[in-house]
Amino acid sequence: MTGDLERSGYGGSPFRDADASFNMYALANGMDLVKADKLRRFEWYRDGMDRGILVSISADDLLEVTAMAWMGDVSTAQTQSVAGPLSREEFSRSLTAQLDAATEAANAL
Repeated sequence: MTGDLERSGYGGSPFRDADASFNMYALANGMDLVKADKLRRFEWYRDGMDRGILVSISADDLLEVTAMAWMGDVSTAQTQSVAGPLSREEFSRSLTAQLDAATEAANAL
């Protein structure tokens, strides 16, 4: 059973240690949090556009933070790199600062 949970991304999620902080940040800032295997995306709506922060993990286990803004389909998003590549330790030390900077950048797109 544990193997099935790890394969599904539940027990073996690369964001396992950060998810509690991500959930609190999303709730505190009125954002939705989309979860997938190798990414987390915060989403909100402002000034006629959907906005977002994408936190993704590369194949070499480094994190990147990207600000996003789009209308309609997220695949058409304007993007701006905010931070990365960062090790998990670097990201953890500055998680709130990284997310705050990405929120500001997304709102400016």
